[in-house]
Amino acid sequence: MKETLPFLERSFRFRRCLRETSGGPRHRVFKSRVVVTNKPPTPAIAELSENLRHLGLFAILTEKGYRYYLGHFAPRLLFPQLCSVYAAMFYLGSVTRYKPHHFDSIVSRGYEWLVADFLDSQPSQFLYLLASTIAGVEVKKPYATIQSIV
Repeated sequence: MKETLPFLERSFRFRRCLRETSGGPRHRVFKSRVVVTNKPPTPAIAELSENLRHLGLFAILTEKGYRYYLGHFAPRLLFPQLCSVYAAMFYLGSVTRYKPHHFDSIVSRGYEWLVADFLDSQPSQFLYLLASTIAGVEVKKPYATIQSIV
């Protein structure tokens, strides 16, 4: 985060889409800029979503609410989220089936939190992404129906 956020803040697309509203030493809060347009809201939201994806900001809906991941990738290295999730699932499935001892080494190298978060959230997220792709519209579980884990 220490390297990624300063890099993204220099980006024209980042400054065009987001503005900082508050923050502190451990967190910073950004909101999308207000856009006045005569277009219907759906294309404006789709444009904002596309701009955020190009920045490397991905949102997923978990049982605890939306979770955001920020990455600094060269544009040529960005894959569509559906392809990325499928490739990671395929890799983890192959490792656990054919070389289970490698799975333990992946987890023991400090990536346990990432693997656990991925396995917790991505199976259902993958279904929503696939349904969205097939339907051609955004398919999401309503936030109000999510059961918070207490």
